[in-house]
Amino acid sequence: MPKIVAAVLALCSAFLIQRSLPNLPARIPVHFNGAGKPNGWGSPHTLWVLLVFQVLLAGILLSMSLWGRRFPGSIHLGTQRLSDFTPEQRERIWPLLDQMSGWLSVMTSLFFVFIIRESIQAAESSNPEFHAGWAAVLFVVGMVGLAFYYLRRISKMALAAEG
Repeated sequence: MPKIVAAVLALCSAFLIQRSLPNLPARIPVHFNGAGKPNGWGSPHTLWVLLVFQVLLAGILLSMSLWGRRFPGSIHLGTQRLSDFTPEQRERIWPLLDQMSGWLSVMTSLFFVFIIRESIQAAESSNPEFHAGWAAVLFVVGMVGLAFYYLRRISKMALAAEG
């Protein structure tokens, strides 16, 4: 399910960009300072770069479970590597690792949809501003919260499998 949601969110970003490009000026704000004021300008096609990063990061997160199957020593789960678990424990961990990576990709994609939407609104405004501080805080808290939730579940599952 999270894989489908991440894909739909990428399509939403593509739709937002495609729909907005004809209405945007030739030069749009592409970077903002801490106060939300533009301090960098570029082409409206720069928005496609955000979509590329959205898809790339979601893809990396979604491939975490596949990568872990192939190279279990490369995946760290709190204080342990995936390779530290027995093969039986790893079989029980895969579904949770897959869910965790899926929901992390959804959170990342949601953040990019927000950034793209806000960038378009700033570009269409006569007085462009970009205030995404609260969204960045929600993103970080959400990502950390998801990671802790799933790492705790994985730890409990590994301990239950030992006992």
